[in-house]
Amino acid sequence: MQYDLTATLKNEKGEVIVEEGVTVTMRAAFTRALLSEWVDGGAQLRIDEKARRYQLFLLINTDATIVDLTTEQAATLKGAIGAFPTLIYGQLAAYLDRGYVPTVN
Repeated sequence: MQYDLTATLKNEKGEVIVEEGVTVTMRAAFTRALLSEWVDGGAQLRIDEKARRYQLFLLINTDATIVDLTTEQAATLKGAIGAFPTLIYGQLAAYLDRGYVPTVN
């Protein structure tokens, strides 16, 4: 499925989130999650999971606007985004479920 990495995240007021003068995009959130050591239940991140996350980080951390992810890659991302608070996690999980929907003029 395709994902637009420039899509933005919103705060509880529905406003685009800006940190240190920079708009927070899906790319920024996904890369933060992939590089975190967070694992559900507080377990140690396994070496094979670290390798999967790093390979996915390399795919996402580019200048590409749209990225095509496999179901397995999306599942890896879903596991990593649990590190975020509920509002951010919810937006990221919903986005991973639906994918990129291009605008029709």
